[in-house]
Amino acid sequence: MSVEKELSKYLKEGDLNAYNTLFKTHYNKLYGYAFKLCNNSYQAKDIVQETFIKLWLNKEKIKTELSISNYLLKICHNEFLIHLRSKKKKRLF
Repeated sequence: MSVEKELSKYLKEGDLNAYNTLFKTHYNKLYGYAFKLCNNSYQAKDIVQETFIKLWLNKEKIKTELSISNYLLKICHNEFLIHLRSKKKKRLF
């Protein structure tokens, strides 16, 4: 079993150490991705923070046979879209 799949399995069971390991190993990659999308450091940090919050809140739904890296990128992308929609709504008002 790969390390990522093991971490996914432990995270799904609520292991905080697995969560911290995933955070440490994926934060910079997700931050770089979010920054490329929004070109704003503060917003990118918020997006990544929300990504990891959603990961923890939805840990029971993780499919351990799938890539946790891809799962995190998908959450991050969706968080960017949420921020984008929110920003657009604020401009309309």
